[in-house]
Amino acid sequence: MLIALGLEPDQMDTTVLPTPSAGGGEVDAPDPADSLVGMLAARPDLAGRWQHMVRALDALDGLDPAVVQHCRDRLATLLGGARTAGDLPPAADEALLRAAIGMAELFVIDVRAIDAECLRAVTDQVGQRGLVQLVMNLAVFDGIHRFVACAPGSPLTVPTH
Repeated sequence: MLIALGLEPDQMDTTVLPTPSAGGGEVDAPDPADSLVGMLAARPDLAGRWQHMVRALDALDGLDPAVVQHCRDRLATLLGGARTAGDLPPAADEALLRAAIGMAELFVIDVRAIDAECLRAVTDQVGQRGLVQLVMNLAVFDGIHRFVACAPGSPLTVPTH
């Protein structure tokens, strides 16, 4: 978050959000319908934990779930990852959707390219809580799609021979 905002810790407002966590107990078996589970198929223990983490992210409030889904899908498109199957749900606020997708596109290229205007376009509509939720989703899904893109057998993997 500090990198995305270009601030030092003492310059930044503090927004307290519950951190998604694995919690206790059993993790459900991975859902094979999840397009990202396929790349973790060899490690079902990781696939289940991945889905558990995504459900924890989805349980946060502050941002329209459709906006989150559109941003995740845009990251997948830009990074060559697994896209959402079927149609995406409509977002309740088109201006917020455009601002969030714009932020996602900059996040993929260079997180430091996210300027004050881009941040304000999101924050003015959903506050710091929604902004933090968006950045958490962008970071997690940017990372997993980059991992998938580098995995052996990925269409983006360059042969070594």
